[in-house]
Amino acid sequence: MNEISRRRKLFAEEEALKIRTLCEQIDRKINGLINSLRGKQKRFEVEG
Repeated sequence: MNEISRRRKLFAEEEALKIRTLCEQIDRKINGLINSLRGKQKRFEVEG
């Protein structure tokens, strides 16, 4: 989506790069949370 916005010149190049970086950071955090929850779920299934 960010690439489309950049190509259509909705954002300046510098702003598009900042947005992309922020999106990547958020994506990593979400994936980390998902993995953490999966790990807790597996531990609960083993203990339960």
